[in-house]
Amino acid sequence: MIIPTLYAAPVIKKDSIMVEHLFSKTKPQCVGIYRVDVPESFKNGTNKATYDDFKIESQFIYPPAFKQRIELREQELNEAMSRPENKPENAPFIKEIIRLPDNQGVIFDSNKSGSQDAYRMLEAHVYVNHIAFIITTKIRDLSASKYTDERKSYLEAGFTEIELNDKPVKLAAMRSLISRLQGRLDHDIPTDKGWCIPNGFIADDGGKHKVVVGFSYENDDFLLGINSDNTMIADGDTLFGRSGDINDALKDSYMKSLKKEALMLND
Repeated sequence: MIIPTLYAAPVIKKDSIMVEHLFSKTKPQCVGIYRVDVPESFKNGTNKATYDDFKIESQFIYPPAFKQRIELREQELNEAMSRPENKPENAPFIKEIIRLPDNQGVIFDSNKSGSQDAYRMLEAHVYVNHIAFIITTKIRDLSASKYTDERKSYLEAGFTEIELNDKPVKLAAMRSLISRLQGRLDHDIPTDKGWCIPNGFIADDGGKHKVVVGFSYENDDFLLGINSDNTMIADGDTLFGRSGDINDALKDSYMKSLKKEALMLND
């Protein structure tokens, strides 16, 4: 855990007592691919993560609230064409609604306000184990005849046909992500291979993915933040193996370590 200070001073007795008190009772938490222990009273205040090109938000809600969320969102998107920034030639605002099986949720393919309808959003609302997930990503679709000249310019610039309509590829990737997504409570520690995100778990599919996850725990006296970013990897090295570089970075940021200890890791 790390706290900011005016200078990189040694840990004083007051800080040590505070840490020992906070960590006298702990609970396990899963962050990305790591298992950490946090004070028992702490509750994660973060609900966002990124997985490749997808942004993910999560929240514990009951089924009626999830159903209402989808209905209100569909209504909001349909009414968006009445806004002055959205031109009639880009209608309809919702290009496609994909209903997921077993009442698991829905995927909206919709315009972005103020933009041509070639540049849109895929927005999935998914409900798994009492957790509602919102997954979004941007897409480009120049397949309409009105974009013939723009397509030609892109192709001459070296773009491929797939890049000019990446909806099929991104929709397939989104479906794959949804199929591997599980809802969970913070104290549930999965045993399968994959990534823990706030309120959820993404099972591994054997591929290489960019996953960035943040967790935060706060009370009146203390703030603990944890970030896991698998795009920042030192070749074959471990977190403790990089202690020297980490300590230098902490000093440069006027921060200090309050506590660290080695743990047994699962393979």
